[in-house]
Amino acid sequence: MTSRKYTPKSLGFTVDKDADGGEYIRCHRCGRASYNPNDVKFKYCGFCHVYHEAQGPKTAIEPRKASYR
Repeated sequence: MTSRKYTPKSLGFTVDKDADGGEYIRCHRCGRASYNPNDVKFKYCGFCHVYHEAQGPKTAIEPRKASYR
């Protein structure tokens, strides 16, 4: 059995436009995209509950863990 080094997803975000011209933000922490204009404006991920500009470029945050209720 080989061991793998755990590598968290890179932090940050991408703001882009889809084929229809709709602007969206994609979170690099969870991989989800949001088309909400306020999320794009404030660079916010509703799934992670993170404002990306507040993180800064070198802040280390663990990826969101699954919760079982």
